[in-house]
Amino acid sequence: MYRYLIQYIKNISPRPFSVAFFLSFFFFMIYFWISLTLSKTAAYNENDLLFGIDTVRVVDDMTVFSTNHYRTSVHPLYLLFVNPWGVLLKKIVGSKLLAALIINSFLGGFGVGMAFLFFYGYKKAIQHAVILASLFGVSASQLILSVIPDTATLAICSLLFTYLIFLLSLKHENTYHAIWIIAGVFSLGVTTTNVFQTFLAYTFMILILRSKKEWYNKALSVSGYGLSVITITILLALIQKRIYPSAELFYLPSSFQNELRFASLLIFQEPLAVLKQLVGNFLLVNVIAPYPDVFTLTDTFRYSPSITFSTSSNFSFLGWISFSIWVFLLSISLGKYQDNQKKRTLHIFFLLCFEFNIVLHSFYGVGERGLIEYFLYTGNFTFLSVGALANLPLRKNKYLVTLLVGLVLFTVGNNFFVLREIYFIYGR
Repeated sequence: MYRYLIQYIKNISPRPFSVAFFLSFFFFMIYFWISLTLSKTAAYNENDLLFGIDTVRVVDDMTVFSTNHYRTSVHPLYLLFVNPWGVLLKKIVGSKLLAALIINSFLGGFGVGMAFLFFYGYKKAIQHAVILASLFGVSASQLILSVIPDTATLAICSLLFTYLIFLLSLKHENTYHAIWIIAGVFSLGVTTTNVFQTFLAYTFMILILRSKKEWYNKALSVSGYGLSVITITILLALIQKRIYPSAELFYLPSSFQNELRFASLLIFQEPLAVLKQLVGNFLLVNVIAPYPDVFTLTDTFRYSPSITFSTSSNFSFLGWISFSIWVFLLSISLGKYQDNQKKRTLHIFFLLCFEFNIVLHSFYGVGERGLIEYFLYTGNFTFLSVGALANLPLRKNKYLVTLLVGLVLFTVGNNFFVLREIYFIYGR
């Protein structure tokens, strides 16, 4: 298997990797410049100011060795993945916030590079893959989450790694079992719920590539994979616990009980309100952001302005243009159904991932502080949404290429104005 993979990599032109590196660096610089500008305001001073994101906690998780790393209950191996690099970088640059901004922006840029490799592997010309990856990079979710320190940037990278391995496995009809285990540990280690998408992708791969085998052998392979991923993650979590005593173990019942406080049955009481937020955030706001609403975040110790997209429909003129182009291109792409079995499998997989997240967030993340703040979860959806444009016949229709470039430019303009508004809110 490894000989085959190495030979395959050797046969690939270095040009796509050079383009992926350039895109990663370019977007890293953009994200870092914006986050550095926001760091001169009060935006990063407290938790929950920006769309309910625990900015201060994540900065500490990234860069401080001895602190209360309690959120490993839902981000099982985040400390092992990030903290050693953050602690080292903090010593070099002399600031934990600056170190966290560098890491977060780097992961955001790296995600754009991975998105490009996916679109290129999907049989898109390099220039078309660049445009689609750029749309992903300037989308409101990828842009803002890469600017605000959060666990989402690494979680997005773990999902993109799953999508890439899935595409590679289907394309070359090879299971790459060891790499799939790494992908599973990666996705589970960053966010517990994300492993479902990796497990689903592995299951699809086994069903397609081992179609001639008995169902018993397929079930054994899938269950063995799941057991391997969970076992390795538990062992690494125990090692992490030894290194970081305050870290919580994700598999304990208490960890699940703590997460129930973020769950709600509001979907049964106000289904239209919840569904409106789900559709709005995961098909529109995650790509084209409105101007945020400001409300007062009150508790025993503070009275601070907080911002949300959940109650806003105040889109700029550029935003409405972007919305029109987005809906038009999405309609065309979804209408170009692929008869190719491998691409059809990929489409069904993406659809099931989308539906899984819809069901999950019908109950999870609903109604906290009287709001439904879904924006901080949009990283789980955004590539699925932008990836839906992969079927556009860009080689055959130059007008669609022009519209897609226009969508990128109008989205950049709209989301830049939104970020400028956030800067003004916290820079006063």
